[in-house]
Amino acid sequence: MGRNMAHCLKDKGYTVTALFDINDTVANELDAEIGATSLAKPEPTRASSKPTQKT
Repeated sequence: MGRNMAHCLKDKGYTVTALFDINDTVANELDAEIGATSLAKPEPTRASSKPTQKT
């Protein structure tokens, strides 16, 4: 998921809990912007994702 998509989801009321980017600097910047947790490998990202519905 790209930066714009993550921001769009956050703006629409969804919680982005984890993210992964091959570039650590980009991941950490986005982490700080939207309050997600940046991970070193994509596998934990998939495992920590839980579908939620917007209220």
